[in-house]
Amino acid sequence: MANRHSGQVRGHAASGGAPGSKHYYRPVMSFSQWDQFVETRAIGSVLQVCCGGSRLGQVRVDIDCTVPGVTVCADMLALPFRADAFDTIAADPMYNLAYPTRVHLQRELARIARRRILFKAPWVMRAAGWRLVETLLLASHTCANVAVLSVLDRVPALAGLFDA
Repeated sequence: MANRHSGQVRGHAASGGAPGSKHYYRPVMSFSQWDQFVETRAIGSVLQVCCGGSRLGQVRVDIDCTVPGVTVCADMLALPFRADAFDTIAADPMYNLAYPTRVHLQRELARIARRRILFKAPWVMRAAGWRLVETLLLASHTCANVAVLSVLDRVPALAGLFDA
């Protein structure tokens, strides 16, 4: 039988493993590599939303003010910054957000970001005026936790396109 997956695959029947451990994929990145992902893709000034103790970014936002490294205590859905305030926004929100909340968050991040959004979630972020330029799979060694790392860049304004 041909290998249909790009990572290493083990079938429990072929490898003698137990049911439930059928597939094993080599992750593109592990969960501990979020900081590396942000460091290598950030442009200019960086705001990290839902920082969770990470020390990356000039400004780090979390709703929990007791988290070490937080510089601004705020709700991710109502960030206290003007539009286009930071070159790069890095966001690692909670994964169990309901659909309407996901849309609201994506709009809020797009409002604050000037050039780039780095996003970690089990869904791919989309926003009007933004182009998805890179995605990577992020997985634990058992795939119990899986997310997509997305890089979005602002689409340049179409200035003068319709001028006579």
